[in-house]
Amino acid sequence: MKRISKTYETMKNSTLLQKDKVLIIEDDTAIRESLQDILELKGYEAITAINGKEGLVAVIKEKPTIVICDVNMPQMGGFEMLKALNECMDKELVPPFLFLTARTTTEDIRKGMELGADDYITKPFNPTELLEIINAKIIKRKKILSLAVVEEQHRISSELHDGIQQLLIASQMGFKAIREEVEKLDYDTQKIFERSLDFLKEATKDIRNISHEILEREPIDLKAKIDVLLLQLKEAGEIETHFFYQLPPEFGNDKKIELLRIIQEAINNIIKYSSAKNLFLQLVPLANKWKLEIKDDGRGFDSSKVQQGNGIINMKNRAEKIGASFSLVSEINKGTTINLLF
Repeated sequence: MKRISKTYETMKNSTLLQKDKVLIIEDDTAIRESLQDILELKGYEAITAINGKEGLVAVIKEKPTIVICDVNMPQMGGFEMLKALNECMDKELVPPFLFLTARTTTEDIRKGMELGADDYITKPFNPTELLEIINAKIIKRKKILSLAVVEEQHRISSELHDGIQQLLIASQMGFKAIREEVEKLDYDTQKIFERSLDFLKEATKDIRNISHEILEREPIDLKAKIDVLLLQLKEAGEIETHFFYQLPPEFGNDKKIELLRIIQEAINNIIKYSSAKNLFLQLVPLANKWKLEIKDDGRGFDSSKVQQGNGIINMKNRAEKIGASFSLVSEINKGTTINLLF
């Protein structure tokens, strides 16, 4: 049987992110239906199989949160099924596995646990105790999966940052090293060179942002992130910052990340182009919506005539992703104001 490998996508789509689903593998119809009723009354999604062969297919196809399995069944018993499951699936992806059986000898219990079962429960069983065990195993499983996903995020982010990004930076350095020689060539060749160097810079920036965003799929404190940005700006001694902030509890992590990226892009533009003395930033309720305003008192520009660059386009795109309207107003010597309403 083809081995199922552990990948980030598989883990991300595993039981950590799905409704709790219990697979019952039991050939006795009365017990199977009784278990199904008990579990569904407690809010679980219960699916069933009548033997180990069907159960093996169901684990791979349905990705249950937890498995409850009998031992003695036709075609394939519980011990054989768990052994086959361990052979075709990475250990980290095998869901918690509980044996529920009338086989109560010490040898049977030892064999079941050696095969990797998380518990061995004997019939007749107490429904309350069984539900407590199921709940405890699911909680433990979710914690393990959560840690595994975070570790994989860090690994991917590290590979992007330490591998691809460093290669791009090295390429930039190589381009810059031959710039003097390129300047001796014809105008068209110089333009191609400069455009290629710009592409490398953009690619490096994108890799850095992607690397950061992967890590920030973990819950983030938006206010703390903004505070750090503004503190760094203030400590540089160039711009005085003014920040007023309220954040509703319904703001999800994805929305926080997009707002943070918009604020970062706006601050970068202010530093590069505005010569501003003050930066005003507020995230506040407005009627039945929320408003993000980023305002500076810098040199400004004629927003009706100047072509929008990548920075502004990126901010617009991020605003669209969170369902926000985006506006930018700027006047020469009167600063620039960016507003998002969502």
